[in-house]
Amino acid sequence: MSPHKTVARHGRTRVRVLFLGAGASAAAGYPLGTKLLVEMEQYFRRGNVEANARQYWRWFQDAQVQANAPFRLLWRSSNPEVIASWLDLCVEALSSDDDDIEAEAERLVRESLPSDPIERARAMERGSEAIQARYDDPDRQPYVAALRARVGFLHALATYLRDCHFRDSRESPRGPDYLRDRMSTLQSGDVVVTTNYDSLAERCLLAIGLWFPSDGYGFDVPLTSIHPSDLPAVSAVSRGKLPVAPNLKAKVKVLKLHGSVGWMRHAGHFGPAVLGRTDYRNQRLLYLDQHLLRGLPWETPFFDSREPPFGDPGSPEIVPPTFFKRTKGNEFREVWAAAGEALTSASDLEVIGASLPASDAGVRALLTPLRSRVRRRDLRVVVQVTSEAAYENWCDVLGDNVAWNKAPFGQQ
Repeated sequence: MSPHKTVARHGRTRVRVLFLGAGASAAAGYPLGTKLLVEMEQYFRRGNVEANARQYWRWFQDAQVQANAPFRLLWRSSNPEVIASWLDLCVEALSSDDDDIEAEAERLVRESLPSDPIERARAMERGSEAIQARYDDPDRQPYVAALRARVGFLHALATYLRDCHFRDSRESPRGPDYLRDRMSTLQSGDVVVTTNYDSLAERCLLAIGLWFPSDGYGFDVPLTSIHPSDLPAVSAVSRGKLPVAPNLKAKVKVLKLHGSVGWMRHAGHFGPAVLGRTDYRNQRLLYLDQHLLRGLPWETPFFDSREPPFGDPGSPEIVPPTFFKRTKGNEFREVWAAAGEALTSASDLEVIGASLPASDAGVRALLTPLRSRVRRRDLRVVVQVTSEAAYENWCDVLGDNVAWNKAPFGQQ
């Protein structure tokens, strides 16, 4: 029997969970949270960044430059969670004001219109002008700028991560040695849980034959060896005999709680009706972008058959680094449910480079039920972080029976 496997009561096999945070990727050139904005600023100063991405970053910078007192101190924070949380609050305030304006418009239509047709038209025009004046209120403009800054930051972050993904695929296509060595100790049924956006974990596991994207992220991905834009022409020539991806399953899942580079959500015009879905509650609008799949270590690239063949590719499916980390969609529900099941049945939880800050309220809630198991020593937890504050965060959530490995990961 593997030293990492034990058998639980009633004969149920228990698994080993590897929990990866930003520190696990730092040795591969990824910045820690406090350095993220600095690194992105340097990245967008370079001359080889595409114009659209540079414009998105400019939206974010414009809001930063135009910030008025007393919010300048907030914008100067080195913690991106502080800035991103502020943008989230602004967006929520703007959305709430939109709802109030729409409710006022409905009230005017319902209660204030006279019966005379001419007077009705005049009243509607006055009401429309009053509603537009509320939308044009100068007090709303900083919040509109914050909305644009949030959109810009999300798209700029996705561009930065995609470039890092390309860099990684060139410099270490099989993943960094230090991480692949640790991944090689995993066995079928073990699980990687991570809050990172990068593709290091899955590339390492794919290289050693333990992972495949068809179900490796915790949700099903229909793969094809032909890009969706080429399917009509290939189909006409081959008369329906299309090459398909091999029916491989992941032995080790990589559950990315906050999304990933290369995860995309379909644009609005690719809604359930277009995709042939009528069940809105269970609709699946997330797909894997070709850039992600092409950067993985295999000879023949595969594609997600649900990727739009043309038009708007949609938006990056990355949960911004805020105190209000919210996930949407059926795929995220499956990822979080699978992470909860893995942690519940785990015999060993190994944490690498995850600081578990107070802003990760959702992750803390996911881990809190393990506290009694850790107290009974039914679950062995080892936290590999260099910061004592990060170690104390884990003790706050899981109790005192948490072992501390102080060795810097990737530098042993």
